[in-house]
Amino acid sequence: MSPLVRTLVLSFALVVGLVAGCGGETASGPPDIVYGRDVCAECGMIISEARYAAAYRQPGEDALAFDDLVDMVTHGTRAGVLSQVDAWVHDYYSEEWINAGVAWYVDADIATPMGGGVVAFSSETDARAFADERGGRVLSWEELVAEVEADLSGATATVGGTEP
Repeated sequence: MSPLVRTLVLSFALVVGLVAGCGGETASGPPDIVYGRDVCAECGMIISEARYAAAYRQPGEDALAFDDLVDMVTHGTRAGVLSQVDAWVHDYYSEEWINAGVAWYVDADIATPMGGGVVAFSSETDARAFADERGGRVLSWEELVAEVEADLSGATATVGGTEP
């Protein structure tokens, strides 16, 4: 084999190896959701509206997307992983991704895809104004998670805009 052919073969092998190695890495940050096509990891319905969508990612894994942020909290609670994940929600007004742990939530009588009745805001001021307008309650991430956990354990439902 000529030195030129050997160099080409080794170069090709190196490039193939590098490309294959890159495929094993997991992305970070919220996922790119294809609205109208991607499905919710909790209920299996198509995710159609950014303002209600949410996602979380466990370390080293692909992100899971949800059509309703209460579905995300429910799924993460049932799986026992919420304390180990990076979670994101969309701001109700801007539809931009925000870290779930710093968002403000309003539990009100609002129609969300799975009836969770909770929407997220990046600003406490926006959340309080929305809650005042809709007669809702403002919650932190910790309060929202605690209420969903209580609902799942059989306590009186408190999340979802109305009590049973």
